[in-house]
Amino acid sequence: MLTLLRGKNINYDANWLRLAVPSNNFFLDKEIVEAIVTAPNFESALKAVFESHYAEFFAKAQSPEEIIANAEKSFKKSILHHAKSSRIPENFNIGAPLAFMIQKEAEVHNLTALSTGVEAEIKPEDIQHQLLP
Repeated sequence: MLTLLRGKNINYDANWLRLAVPSNNFFLDKEIVEAIVTAPNFESALKAVFESHYAEFFAKAQSPEEIIANAEKSFKKSILHHAKSSRIPENFNIGAPLAFMIQKEAEVHNLTALSTGVEAEIKPEDIQHQLLP
């Protein structure tokens, strides 16, 4: 969905966007995916997104780039929360290494945000806003 919205924001052709859509659309109906792909502009595509299961991850912001960035951050927070809260019943299940990798990816993100923020002399409150919980 984020890829489609990025494509709409930079005016990619609908036929090219169809090639970018995976065959598994998760909780997206084919009609919503087609509405996003064939939308004439970003705002129309965003309206279709608000009708989807993933609408809770999107909020109105000042620019399309901010909307996409905030949604991506919300997705990552949700995935991290799910990985932390999931109880893995077996050690030899694929869920255990996936949850571990997601947690390590969040740690790398946080360390990068911290070091970049300190280097750029950004206020601690602004740095903390960029960290994943």
